[in-house]
Amino acid sequence: MKGKLILVGASGAIGDATLKAAEKMGLNVLPTYQSREMSGGVRFNIETDSPEVLNIGVDDVLILFAAYSDQEWIRAHPFKARNLNVIATSRFAENAIRMKALVVFLSSEAVFGKNLETGWTEGSQPCPTTEYGRQKFEMEQILQSLGGACIVRTGWNVSCRLADRCVVRNTYESLLAGSARLAEDNVFSITDVNDTARLLIEVVASRVNGIVHAVSGVPVTRTELADEIIKNSVSHAGMGYEKVLFKDLNFNEPKPACSWLATNHEIHRRLPEFSAPSEVVARKVRFLDSTPA
Repeated sequence: MKGKLILVGASGAIGDATLKAAEKMGLNVLPTYQSREMSGGVRFNIETDSPEVLNIGVDDVLILFAAYSDQEWIRAHPFKARNLNVIATSRFAENAIRMKALVVFLSSEAVFGKNLETGWTEGSQPCPTTEYGRQKFEMEQILQSLGGACIVRTGWNVSCRLADRCVVRNTYESLLAGSARLAEDNVFSITDVNDTARLLIEVVASRVNGIVHAVSGVPVTRTELADEIIKNSVSHAGMGYEKVLFKDLNFNEPKPACSWLATNHEIHRRLPEFSAPSEVVARKVRFLDSTPA
């Protein structure tokens, strides 16, 4: 690419993996962070700092990682979350697009709040039921109206960093604690964070517009995840769970039992296959087993 790649909020799991992939490709990359300091990064607050400090140019590509993502926290603090997730992010994106840069926005399978056994594709109409999902969808609508943007949706991304929120780690710990009640009809997407990073680099290199799903396209149930963890863990003898239905679980917001991302975008044909969820889980379990509590 001619310009530079600006990673806004690069200290999280996907941002960190994308930074490493970009550096490996020899790209001119500028990572930013707000509170979690990172070597070689520039401190930048998307809510308060002027985008002029990033010197955005015509050939640049910006990937927007900065966002609140803890769904329960967002439900309890909708206005504070929206100020970053929608107001500040849309203002920043509009400014960048006006400068003729390409904006890549990280969205989520949470924009789909209904059950669909066959999986939601890039052309499916969003139907969010949570505050987090509504904020992501609102940003998608804003970017689509502006043009000059690529929306990349993804589900649970799995990294081997303890600092990152992770469905595998959460389930691993609840299995060890003996407190797990897991719904056999709860279906979602699990993706290796490095696969998502590779797709983002391809989006950047090809300057893709529109909507892309960064997933393996293989659905996983909550109990299948638990069984894979138990099978691969050295602590398997002390693990167990109660199998329930999704309707038996209580949530503060309505959530679908079966809401996962499928993909039919041609960009996947240009990339190596994403890791199978079973491989992703096995790698994370080996990491957790070898990491002191």
